[in-house]
Amino acid sequence: MPRTVGLKRSVPLRALAMRLKREPNRRLRDRLQAVQWAAAGVSFQDIAQRIGRCRQSVSSFVGRFNREGLGGLLRVGRGPGRRSRLSAGQWEQVVEWVRTGPRSLGHPFSNWDCRRLAACIQRRWRVRLSDEQVRRQLHKQGCRLLRPTHELPGRNPRDRAKKNGPWRSCWIAPGITGA
Repeated sequence: MPRTVGLKRSVPLRALAMRLKREPNRRLRDRLQAVQWAAAGVSFQDIAQRIGRCRQSVSSFVGRFNREGLGGLLRVGRGPGRRSRLSAGQWEQVVEWVRTGPRSLGHPFSNWDCRRLAACIQRRWRVRLSDEQVRRQLHKQGCRLLRPTHELPGRNPRDRAKKNGPWRSCWIAPGITGA
């Protein structure tokens, strides 16, 4: 037998009905409607069927209303998302790699880029990350991307571009000044 919802706080039915009329967000309307029907004594299953959600969602709506009131129902946020494949300590170590530079770790190149860092992370911890994920995490850790600004001498700017080749990026960790 479906269980009926027991609300622990009083429901401001008039304010709830007014809010329902002017709420454009469907997710919020479903929440408000669920609490309104729960106050009327409708069961979880019946409410879930009416709004097209599962019984557990209705239960969480009513539980949130019991804990936080009407304001808690109206707050819609993002979920936590997937956990990072590397721990915070491992990302700190990656930032330390950026800070010390690749030559100090025995690599034959002078500047880090996302592809090289992703390869080092895969060798060290056997975790495969895309270049974009490495870039986002470095940005989140406070690192910034610098592009080299040196130019080789040449008469024609087009010749200079050929000599310099494609731009290579360089990551700078927080606390290091780069020019």
